Formats: sequence, structure tokens, C-alpha cells
Amino acid sequence: MDSSIMSAEAKKAFFSQDKDERDLYFRRLMATMDYNSGMNGARREGEEKGQEAATVNIARNALAEGLPIEIIQKITGLDLETIKQLAKCTGNNE
Repeated sequence: MDSSIMSAEAKKAFFSQDKDERDLYFRRLMATMDYNSGMNGARREGEEKGQEAATVNIARNALAEGLPIEIIQKITGLDLETIKQLAKCTGNNE
């Protein structure tokens, strides 16, 4: 059977359902879309936290190597106060 005919048959079958069956279909579709949206949001949030952790690790390593706080701020984009707090935690008070 031709694919366009199959598609038309599928649409005909869908629209010949009663109102309750169509409503249930759309509710399931919305639930699936909501689930996927939530999962994508969680993935993006996890990626952002991972990037932030990597940036902090770079700053810690730079502090351990004795780089000036101002240079670390330029490299990482972290604010100076955060870098100063990291310096205190690592025992590298500049």
C-alpha cells in the first residue's frame, strides 16, 4: 500500500475515534511532552553544574600554581570574591 494512503488511513482511524478516546490520546501525548521537557531541563541543569564545577577546579589549580587572583578571574570569569574564598580554603591567601 502507498505510504500516503497508509497515512490517510491512520488519520481516518484517529478521527473516527469517539471524543473520550481522542481526549485520552491527547492527555497521554501531553504527559509525554511534559516528561521530555522535564528531562531536558534536568539535563541542561546538570551540564551547567558540571561546567561550574570544572571552572572552580581550574581556579583551584591556578591558585595552587600561584597565579595572581586577578589573572584567575580573567581566565575563569569567576568573581573575585569567589576566588578569594577558594584561596582561603586552599590555604593560598594572596
